[in-house]
Amino acid sequence: AADPRLAVVVDVHDRVRLLHAFGMAHQAPSFIVPVPGLAVASLRGGLQRSLQASAGVEVDLPLATTASLTVFDSVFLNMSDTIGVRPPGNDATQIPRSLGGAKGLELYLRRSLSSRIGGFIAYTLSRSTRIIDGYEFPAAFDRTHVLHSALGADLTRGWRAGTRFSIYSGPPILAAPQG
Repeated sequence: AADPRLAVVVDVHDRVRLLHAFGMAHQAPSFIVPVPGLAVASLRGGLQRSLQASAGVEVDLPLATTASLTVFDSVFLNMSDTIGVRPPGNDATQIPRSLGGAKGLELYLRRSLSSRIGGFIAYTLSRSTRIIDGYEFPAAFDRTHVLHSALGADLTRGWRAGTRFSIYSGPPILAAPQG
């Protein structure tokens, strides 16, 4: 499959840029636990597709630091949903297909790791959903809040030290209907 992408950076000031991107991505049907050499699903149902778009602003700050705020929206087509609802039938290789999407925003602050002290901190607020048989629900791998950070320091004489940290909210818990 062809995966066309277009990214545009527009300088609106010597320290401010507008960022826009649009693209399409394809992948073979996936399985919840990928096993090398094991093809759980065939291409019989076709490739999964995603249409992706984002827009943001990037600003150069003092101390060689850059900040950006980006919003994104993706539409997923022909998704294999191995932990979704299994269709009727005896075919164990038949994977349910779904629609879906992901949308959100990311705040990103970074300083080059080639600096004496550099790193980044990124926070993403998003929602990923699936639709099967007209029923929309949060995707099993949805992570509403994601925080990543890394810090690196040049200790001189070719030695560097670094650390990283990640935390995210877990998969959504759906309450059973009452009554």
